[in-house]
Amino acid sequence: MVVERYLDLLGSPFSKEDDKLVNTLQSLGMSGVAYKMRVLFQARKRADHSDKFFTQREAEELLAMAESAWKTVLEAIRERRRLPRRIRNC
Repeated sequence: MVVERYLDLLGSPFSKEDDKLVNTLQSLGMSGVAYKMRVLFQARKRADHSDKFFTQREAEELLAMAESAWKTVLEAIRERRRLPRRIRNC
């Protein structure tokens, strides 16, 4: 949801489908966050459809990845809000 909020602030059109959302972020130069989201989407599919459990280490790594991506996008939102309106609309 934080990614959707960020894209709304940019006025960027986007689809809520996982792969399309990630592709939009990638095209906006947020390749690090896009990569992490791809990994997390795959992990979610594994959790939903596989009988293989995550190890504690895997779960901790995924949680750290999610937290890092979330913080990066929140910081981008904060930066966007700090820009003067005339610069924001360029």
